[in-house]
Amino acid sequence: MSSPNHSGRISRPTAPDRTGTLVGLAEALFDEITRQAAQVCGTPAAALSLVEDGHHWFKSRGGVSPAETPRAIALCAETIRRKHVLTLPDVRPDERFAGGPEDPLSIRFFAGVPILTARAGAIGTLSVMDVAARELGTEQLASLTELAREAGRQFDIRLGANEVLARVPPAGAAPEPATGEPEFRQLVEQLPLGTYLIQDGRYRYANPKLAEILGYTQPELVGSDVASLVVDGDRPNVLSRIRESLASGATDGPYTFRAIRKDGELIDVEVHENATEIDGRAALIGSLLDVTDRKRAEDQISERAFVDALTRLPNRVRFMERLETALAQSRRYDRKLAVVHLDLDAFKFVNDNWGHDAGDRLLQSLALRLTRGVREVDTIARIGPDEFLVLVPDLRQGEDLSRFAQKLLALASRPVEIDERTLQITASIGIATYPDDGQDAEALLRNADAAMYRAKDLGGNTFELCTPELTAMAVERLELQSGLRLALDRDELLLHYQPLVSISTGRMVGLEALVRWQHPQKGFLPPLTFIPVAEESGLILPLGDWVLRAATRQLKAWHATGLALRISVNFSARQFRERNLVHTVESALSEAGLEPSHLEVEITESIAMEGAEIVVANLNLLRSMGVGIAIDDFGTGYSSMTYLKTFPITSLKIDRSFVTDLAANPADAGIVRAIVEMAHGSKLGVIAEGVETQEQFQFLQRYGCDEMQGYWVSRPLPVDGVDRKIEEELALWRQGN
Repeated sequence: MSSPNHSGRISRPTAPDRTGTLVGLAEALFDEITRQAAQVCGTPAAALSLVEDGHHWFKSRGGVSPAETPRAIALCAETIRRKHVLTLPDVRPDERFAGGPEDPLSIRFFAGVPILTARAGAIGTLSVMDVAARELGTEQLASLTELAREAGRQFDIRLGANEVLARVPPAGAAPEPATGEPEFRQLVEQLPLGTYLIQDGRYRYANPKLAEILGYTQPELVGSDVASLVVDGDRPNVLSRIRESLASGATDGPYTFRAIRKDGELIDVEVHENATEIDGRAALIGSLLDVTDRKRAEDQISERAFVDALTRLPNRVRFMERLETALAQSRRYDRKLAVVHLDLDAFKFVNDNWGHDAGDRLLQSLALRLTRGVREVDTIARIGPDEFLVLVPDLRQGEDLSRFAQKLLALASRPVEIDERTLQITASIGIATYPDDGQDAEALLRNADAAMYRAKDLGGNTFELCTPELTAMAVERLELQSGLRLALDRDELLLHYQPLVSISTGRMVGLEALVRWQHPQKGFLPPLTFIPVAEESGLILPLGDWVLRAATRQLKAWHATGLALRISVNFSARQFRERNLVHTVESALSEAGLEPSHLEVEITESIAMEGAEIVVANLNLLRSMGVGIAIDDFGTGYSSMTYLKTFPITSLKIDRSFVTDLAANPADAGIVRAIVEMAHGSKLGVIAEGVETQEQFQFLQRYGCDEMQGYWVSRPLPVDGVDRKIEEELALWRQGN
C-alpha cells in the first residue's frame, strides 16, 4: 500500500506480475460492482483496487487509462490508509497526487470507499473518477458505500471458501473426508460454511453447517440425490456443471442456483467446487453458502441504482437502457418513437415557500398521475429535482404528439391538496422523435432538451416540438460545452475588468472581473453565451477557479503601482455548494500574496435564499477570513430580505433595471432610495450597477449611494486599458497632493 513520503506526495506502486490469493478470485461479480458504481455515480471511470503483500493493483476497472493508473492507485492507497470515505471534488490543488511538469493530471474528481473484510481488514478500494471537477450527491455516495460493503462481503465469502479448498489434496491422493485424517475432519465439521463431497450424483459427506442450511440432519443428507435438492428450472445447469467438472477434472468457478430446503422453502445458494478422486473414482469437494440475504441486498442495490428513491420511477440510467432497446427495435422494424422532456416551472418557489416536504409530496403525486396517464409500454423517469423524461415507443403513423403533450400539461397542472393547502404548478415540455429529430439516444435527448428550453422561454405551461432550428441550437450548445473544456487548457479565456468608482470622491476603488472567451472559430464570446453551459455541465467549477486565481494575480500586479484596489469576483451557486470552497479561496489569495480584505465575492440573491447548510457555512467562513460579500442584482429576487441580517453580507449591488429609469420613474427612484436607507441602516455598502448618464449619477449621489459602475464611468477594460486607467488615477492623486 502507498503511503506519504517525505516530500508529502503519495508514492505510486505498480501492479505486480503475479497471482496471489486475491488475484485468483477473478469473477464477473466484481466487474459488475465496478460497472454499477460508475452508473450510479454518473462517472466515466470506476475501479476496484486491491492490496496484497504490500502490492496494490486493479482487480476491476473501466475508463482508467494506463497513463492515469499510477495516480488512480495513489488515490486508492490514500483511501485505504485513511480507512474511511475519501472524496476530492478537484484533485488538481492537492500536491500529494500531482506528478512532474509533464504530468497531464487527467483525473480531476475522485471518490473512494475502502473495502473492509472481517478476515483481512481493509483490502482495497471501490472508487469512481472523472476528468472534470464535480461532487457526488448524498444518494450516490450512499450507493457507492453499499457497493463497497457488498464487495467486502463477497471477498470474505471467497476467502473463507479458499481456506477450505486449499486443504484438498491433489487428485488421486485425497482420502474421503468421512474416513480421513482427524485434523481435517475436525476443521470441516466446525466450518461456518456448508461443506460436502459429491460422488455418483449423491452426497457422500455433508458437514453440520450444510445440513443446517438445507434443513436436514447429516444422516438424512448423506446418500441423498443432489438433483432432488435443486429447483426444476436450475437443475439442468447444475447437473451439467457437475458432469463437466467430473469429466475434465477442472472447475469453472463458482455458480449459483435455487435450492429446496426440507420444509419446502426456496433459498439462493452459491457453491465453490474442486474436482478430486476418491477410491479411484471422480468426485467433487465443495462449499455451499446461503446467499439469499445477499441476493436480496443485491436487488436492493440494483433498485437504488436504477430507481428514483422519492418517486419510485426509473432513473436516468434505467431510462437510457430502455431508450437504447426501443431504438434498436425502431431501427429493425422501421418504427417511430418519441422522447419527451418535462420540466416543472418555478418548482423552487414551492420548496422555498411551503417546504421541501410539500415539494416531495407534490412530486410523488405528479409521478403517480403521469404513470396512470400514459400507456403501459411508455416509460416515465425522474432525472432531476424537477425534471422527467417520457419514452413513447412504437408511435403509430400520424399519432398526435401535440395532444399527448397537452395531456401531460393538464396532468402536471392539476391542483394537489397537501396539508389543507391547494398547490398547483405548471410544466414546460419539449419533444423529439426518431428518426426525424435524431438517430441516436444522445441526439434525441439533446433535441428534446432544446425544445423544452424553448417552451420555458415562451413563459412555460406549454410544449414545443423539435425543429431544425432547435436542433441547430442544441448542437451549438454541445459544441460550446466541448470547446469550453479545451478552452481552459488552451488559454483561450481572458478577463476584462469594469471599474468601481466612489460616488463621493469620483476615484476608482475597485474592479469587477468579467470572464471572456476568445473562441478560435467564433471569435470573442461574452459570458452570457457560455456561462449557462458551464453551469449545466459542471465546468463552472474549474472555470470559477481559473477566474479567481487569474483575477487575484492581476490585482497583486496592480497593487505594485501603489493603488490599493479591491477585486470583485462572481461566484455561482454551484461553487458555494463546494466543501473545499474556502480552501480554494485561501489558496488563491496565498498564491497572489493578497490580503482577504482585497477580495469581494459577488453572489446572487437566489444563492442567499437557498439557506443550504454548506452555503451558509461557506459565507460565514469567507467573512471570518475578511473577504467581502456582495449581493449582486439586488431587488430582483422574491425572497424575504431577512437574510440581510442573517448572513454576513457587506454590500448590496442595486440591479441596473432600477437605475435605468431612475430619473423618469418615481417608483424606481423610491425603490433605490429605500434600498440605500435600508442598507445603511444595516451598516452595508451600496453599489449601483448600469450607470450610463450624468443624471442617474446625480440621483444616486443625492440618495447617498456609495459606489457605482457602468458605461458612464467605464466599459469593461482589458488589462492594458486598466493600466491606463490606473495611470490616470495616480496622476490625479499626485495633483491632489
